[in-house]
Amino acid sequence: MSLKVGNIDVLFGPLSPPEAEHSFYNGFNPSTQTLPAGHKRYPRSRAFSVATTYERDVEIPMRDGKILRADVFRPADASGPVPALLPWSPYGKTGTGKLPWPAAPRQFADWYASGGARLEMVPAHIGIPFDWLSDYEKFEAPDPADWTARGYAVVNIDARGSWDSEGDMRSHSYNLLHKRSV
Repeated sequence: MSLKVGNIDVLFGPLSPPEAEHSFYNGFNPSTQTLPAGHKRYPRSRAFSVATTYERDVEIPMRDGKILRADVFRPADASGPVPALLPWSPYGKTGTGKLPWPAAPRQFADWYASGGARLEMVPAHIGIPFDWLSDYEKFEAPDPADWTARGYAVVNIDARGSWDSEGDMRSHSYNLLHKRSV
């Protein structure tokens, strides 16, 4: 498939599905739950200090009819609207993301199988202790455990054409990302 931008032909191809090997895809599951204060995703994770409403796979309709999907975290006791942080990236919503190499090294297999630990992928896990993060954060985005305690919502959106969002992704290398067929 090709795309023309002005008079320039741009290569454009299909992305691999979210379920691809080593993607840490946690499934499509529209749902809402309250994470109580003290909740930890994994024993090593940072605990939430406030009760947090977690909505998975929320539909966000676009003007052209395509649906983007997001995971939304907000303080459970909010009596009205709260300010929101909206990180954008093609790396998945919450706890997802493809490995930067074709296969997981053997010594990391148990960590991947037990929760898809991202910090193990980087030498010395960038110096970040595991208990500093909740493991609900999107790659390169704010940690919901930190920001809901400050009174903010965190809206982790799957970029257009990636993971569970509809449409075409036209800004990144298609062989490193995921796309659900629409």
